[in-house]
Amino acid sequence: MNIKIKAYKLKESGMSYGQIAKQLEIGRTTAYDYIKEVRMNLNGNQNRIEPSNSPEPASEKVFRFNFMKEKTVGNTIDEFQAEKKKVKEFTGDELIEKKFDSLEFEGKFLELIGKPSKLFSAIIWGLPKGGKSNFSIRFADYLQEYFGDVVYIAAEEGESVTLQEKIKAIGGSKVTFAENKDRQSIREYLPSKSCDFVFIDSINNAGIDNEFLELVKQENPTKSFISIVQATKGGNFKGDQALTHNCDFIIKVVAGVAYHSGRFNTMTEINIFSGPLYEKNPISRKKNVTEKSIPTNDMQGAEESLPEEISSKENESIDTIDKEQESESMDILATAFASQKLKEIVTPQKINLPKLKFKKPEPVGIVPTKPMTSKTLFWILGIASAASIIDSMMKGSKKPETNTPTDKK
Repeated sequence: MNIKIKAYKLKESGMSYGQIAKQLEIGRTTAYDYIKEVRMNLNGNQNRIEPSNSPEPASEKVFRFNFMKEKTVGNTIDEFQAEKKKVKEFTGDELIEKKFDSLEFEGKFLELIGKPSKLFSAIIWGLPKGGKSNFSIRFADYLQEYFGDVVYIAAEEGESVTLQEKIKAIGGSKVTFAENKDRQSIREYLPSKSCDFVFIDSINNAGIDNEFLELVKQENPTKSFISIVQATKGGNFKGDQALTHNCDFIIKVVAGVAYHSGRFNTMTEINIFSGPLYEKNPISRKKNVTEKSIPTNDMQGAEESLPEEISSKENESIDTIDKEQESESMDILATAFASQKLKEIVTPQKINLPKLKFKKPEPVGIVPTKPMTSKTLFWILGIASAASIIDSMMKGSKKPETNTPTDKK
């Protein structure tokens, strides 16, 4: 029988929540939630319960139903029973060939944690004022800058001066912070958020135990969870030790030093405050909203940011297209420039010579002339030859021959 139904049956038998929790080895709040969940589903089925002819207590008549066959609104009672999981088999060679999605950490976080899987679960814990929240905020901001959207449940500090100072210390952050201490409200809030990583600081303040945390994880299968846990006055882990078994790595923070142990790296440590643990991403990674600057009406030419719905893949495609277009434009310009230069070298420039205008001689009457001397004849021939040369240059013809023309045969 499912543990939730067991808890409900025990409560109906008259046992207290504390007794139920002790018998089923769960927390009191978990027992309460299980019983409440069963009752809520039963209340939705009261109109569908078949009456019985046999005498039985009124409470049994109200809540009696067929566990195997009765259907509820939107789901079946079979969902209350433990899900039968199929056994998955694989060989060692098949496992070696399989490729897993990993987060490519760099710098200090690579040194501390290694390269975790895309979906992971982590615990960060330590004494008060030891630096666990400072480390958690740095880790959250690093994930936000390079790997995905982060929601940080600030159940301890909330919207406060201390949280403000921590964010100022890292130069601001795009992480989404939410102030809430009620675990049921947190449970209802998270499925509606489109994010990749969830920080809960701390699960002790939010009243979240191991069973409830596992329930929230199941309801958000595409999100990684990083739980911040307090420590006792004696410096020990505060809470259910099952939390440490249901995570991929644990980071203990003591006096500003983070000590790591987990599945993705050996035992390592780093100093949180000795220097920056990472650098801000110079390229906006935000996948849902990108900032586009537009000029405002301000006389000084100030700018404001305009959100634009666009995916990170589209951003990469646009950048690639821009680079290709820029490269193509440069090639065209280079080709055109070279072609023009070559044309200038090969093609001789035209020489624009001024046109010579000869004044038409005025008709003259017949006058008696003196016999032409040889000197005068040569002077006339020289002028005629010069005129012929100038005319040839203007028409682009070859240099006129000085020999006497011969008859064509």
